[in-house]
Amino acid sequence: MAIIALICFLVAYNNVLNLWPPFNEPAYVPLNVAAALVLLTIGTTTMGLDARELGLESGHLAGILTGIALA
Repeated sequence: MAIIALICFLVAYNNVLNLWPPFNEPAYVPLNVAAALVLLTIGTTTMGLDARELGLESGHLAGILTGIALA
C-alpha cells in the first residue's frame, strides 16, 4: 500500500505541478531532483521501503548518481 501512495504522489507531481510555469524554467531539473529525493526519503524512512522495493538495486545506482551529477 505504501508504494501505491508514493506512485500517486509522483503522478500528481508530474501531471499537476509540472504544468506550473516555474517548473518550465531553469528550475525544472533542480526541482525534479529535489522531488525525487523527498520521495526516496519518505519511502525509506516513513514507509520503511528498502532499495529493492524502490527500484534502486545495485545495478541502477551508478546510473542514478550519474544522472544527478549531470543535472
